[in-house]
Amino acid sequence: MKVYISSTLRSFFERRTETEINGNTIRKVLNTLTDEYPEAKKGLYDENGKLREFIRIFVGDEDRTGSEYLDSVLPENAEILLLP
Repeated sequence: MKVYISSTLRSFFERRTETEINGNTIRKVLNTLTDEYPEAKKGLYDENGKLREFIRIFVGDEDRTGSEYLDSVLPENAEILLLP
């Protein structure tokens, strides 16, 4: 799964603009991202472990930020965009 990272969040991802991550749900992708880039946890999650309110997650051109999307299965070649 290709994940594109907005310029505002890149400092949490070793300045990368994109990365390849395994996972078939948004939750799995985010967990793998924060395992691979531990600093990303600070940028994406608050002190209670909840996704920060200003983080937006797009799959293709569809906003899938809400918690109801975290465990839905993603299309095989989906592209994810992380925005603040």
